[in-house]
Amino acid sequence: MDRHLKILFVEDSQTDVDLIQWELKKGGINFAGKTVDCRVGFEEALTSFNPDVILCDHSLPQFNSQEALKIYKDFNYSIPFILVTGAVSEEFAVKMIKEGADDYILKSNLMRLSSAIIHALKTRKAEHEREKAFEEIKQKNVFMEQLMNSQPVVFYIAKADSDHAITSISDNVQNITGYTAKQFLDNPEIWPGNVHPDDAEKLLNYKEEKQGLSGSIEYRWQCADGTWKWFLDNFTFVKDKNGENHIHGAWIEISDLKNAGLQKLENIKGLEEMLFMTSHKVRQSITQIVGLTDLISAKTNSEADVKRIIEYMKEPAHYLEVFTRELTTFMEDLKEKNKN
Repeated sequence: MDRHLKILFVEDSQTDVDLIQWELKKGGINFAGKTVDCRVGFEEALTSFNPDVILCDHSLPQFNSQEALKIYKDFNYSIPFILVTGAVSEEFAVKMIKEGADDYILKSNLMRLSSAIIHALKTRKAEHEREKAFEEIKQKNVFMEQLMNSQPVVFYIAKADSDHAITSISDNVQNITGYTAKQFLDNPEIWPGNVHPDDAEKLLNYKEEKQGLSGSIEYRWQCADGTWKWFLDNFTFVKDKNGENHIHGAWIEISDLKNAGLQKLENIKGLEEMLFMTSHKVRQSITQIVGLTDLISAKTNSEADVKRIIEYMKEPAHYLEVFTRELTTFMEDLKEKNKN
């Protein structure tokens, strides 16, 4: 192993330390070592020595591996902690691993120690890459959510059954309708109940006709303050992994365009085309990101796999960012046209 490691030995027998070090050198591990045998020495070494690996005996005169593991976790370390001991029960070893130890090696089988250290280091590095990827995704999601919520387009997912209850909706719906996203989710009657009576039957019939397809329809909807607004609803039916149908849609207020008269119909047609592309592109990118997130969650991923998945994830995330900016520009241009 090319990397030069700093290994902290928690051990009270110098003879055992010598045997372990000899086995590590034989296994090709390059290292500098420090030995401690008590709580105070262990805590000091964690900060002053800053180890890459901890090899801990179970039973010491004034200290034991369980206490060491607890201190290690309190310090929030993310380095391999391997139990190297004379004899412990299988039950105890499993318990230690469940509590955060990476492995356990019996002193009677030290030949396995070098490979255990290499494996633990690779696993920890892959976990670090995975956590880093999740943090990048989290930051990107926050940024994307802020961008999406600043747009006049509301994205939603609804059930494909007769009531079309909303199961997911973007937070910016409150800016447009006065109702919060939570109200839409908690009360499935809000959406169908607020459709204008003259448009309700036409809307429901249209969505029934479009089962399994895509469509676009205009209708009036009553907002929380009692006002009626015109909306353009562009939607498509999508099957999930269980084969169940859902409606994925993009909803935009077009009251100003409708009130402006027939000369604005060309702009409305442009909106329909834009919304169709919006719902398709956003859904496609989000589906890719969700799928890659599932892959990166798998514990079996190697370090190379994690890096490759992160690279794959950057493309749809970047695409969403660029597309959202383009959407903002499109809407600003449309507003300028409507002023003329």
